[in-house]
Amino acid sequence: MSAVDWVTKSLGIEPAERRLSGWAVLCLLMMGAATLALTNTAETLFIKRVGVERLPLALLVVSGILVATTATVGGLAARNPTRVVVWVLVTLALLPLPFAWVVDSSSAWVLGGFLAVTRQVFALGLLSFWVAMGALVPARRAKQLFAPLGAGVTVGCVIGSFSAEKLAGLLGVDGLIGFCSLLLLGSA
Repeated sequence: MSAVDWVTKSLGIEPAERRLSGWAVLCLLMMGAATLALTNTAETLFIKRVGVERLPLALLVVSGILVATTATVGGLAARNPTRVVVWVLVTLALLPLPFAWVVDSSSAWVLGGFLAVTRQVFALGLLSFWVAMGALVPARRAKQLFAPLGAGVTVGCVIGSFSAEKLAGLLGVDGLIGFCSLLLLGSA
């Protein structure tokens, strides 16, 4: 038995699901890494340049926006899940890019906008991903694959969280935003 056979069998992944599961884990890994790197960067910039006292209000506004966007994307994803997941991930990859050019701003509106965009990425990306997975595999299998696939996003989040500072130091904050957008495009 090969290593791939052993790993997939121990995770409960059937041979016919290997390619789909490999894509799903890679997609979630890239999405998690990009999301946490962007979120850490946006929150750090907001706290340093606008102030920690305004963060709760900003997050409250962002949460209100998130309610509207998740309802909208959820409704769209229910109609055509596999097409919507690609559309959502491409859109989420493009949304942070304009902030790469204005990231040096100390404007509360600009940094609040960047914070709002980064908070949308994780929720909308996961929502559209799981709706698409539900359409690609039977419900019983989707429940069984949730844990092993979910590990991909967890590992990605850990990588993104710990690498954000190093990548920002290496690429600059604008380069980090571009790199994260590439990761999100890759997951699409």
